[in-house]
Amino acid sequence: MHGEIEEAAVIMDKVKGTCKGFGFVTFKDIDSTHSALETPTRPFEGREIHCNLAAVGHSVDGTTNDASSKPVDENDESLRKLFCRGLNYETTNEEFLNMFRQFGELEETNSTVVFDKTTGKSKGYGFITYRSKIDAMKALENPEKQLGGRTIKLNLASNDPKQGGSFEGNVALRKVFVRGLNYDTTQEEFQSLFQQYGETEDCNIAFDKSTGASKGYGFVTYTSPVSAMKCLEIPNKELDGKTIICNLAEKGKRSRPMNAMRQHQQQQHHHQTGYGYQQQQSYGYPQQQQPAYGTYPPQHKPAYGAYPQQQQPAYGAYPQHRPGYTYPR
Repeated sequence: MHGEIEEAAVIMDKVKGTCKGFGFVTFKDIDSTHSALETPTRPFEGREIHCNLAAVGHSVDGTTNDASSKPVDENDESLRKLFCRGLNYETTNEEFLNMFRQFGELEETNSTVVFDKTTGKSKGYGFITYRSKIDAMKALENPEKQLGGRTIKLNLASNDPKQGGSFEGNVALRKVFVRGLNYDTTQEEFQSLFQQYGETEDCNIAFDKSTGASKGYGFVTYTSPVSAMKCLEIPNKELDGKTIICNLAEKGKRSRPMNAMRQHQQQQHHHQTGYGYQQQQSYGYPQQQQPAYGTYPPQHKPAYGAYPQQQQPAYGAYPQHRPGYTYPR
């Protein structure tokens, strides 16, 4: 219906053998993925099912391959917590909090000047956590402020100043993915809607290079994260008679979720045993690539020839990936 499928799996309980109520589908191209997501909620066998992009690093067995590559979560504390440096050492905690209350409601238990536990004196920096990411962005709209006769500087707490982390330069906080577009929506109409929230670096519908037709989605990159958050205050918008859905674009390439699942598929290979894992040759080594006599399989450079990078399980041991699911036939 939406495109060619590379892999589809319903996740089964490995003990009971029953369906866990969710599954994964990997399409062969990103356009098919976005076509499927145009209708995120749909009826199936008497129930309403919900579809979303899989989190980066999640494989078809429901495990996580790479926890460091998760997509940006709009509600994550990392978008609400600010690091403040350059404080006057005489600034009190109450003065510090009052400065930031003007921008929105604080999580006051997570907002404080940092004091030395031994001397009780201020260390010259502190943290502010807002209940809303929008309020945090308002505070960051002017990252330099005056407090206690000094210029204090703000940044997202997740951006390490030692690494040169920059709030304004973080594309992951400025780039918005828009799906569900009317295929007849023009570039001008698209830009007119999104440029009202702020200045953009890039604001384009994705078009098919061969046919010139719209793919039904687009991307907007604002010059400031504040503008992106203003746009996302109302994530569902009306354009050309359709409800379009806006989210922060994922970190890195938008095809990463599928790449993670493809890696899992490569690990699975073609042969499944009754226990749901790859059938190994004698002693767990591929027949055509035996390691040197008396040595363990090397992790990097093999004794001779090319050896798979993924370490094979020891004889009699279970593979690392989780068994217990089956593929639809």
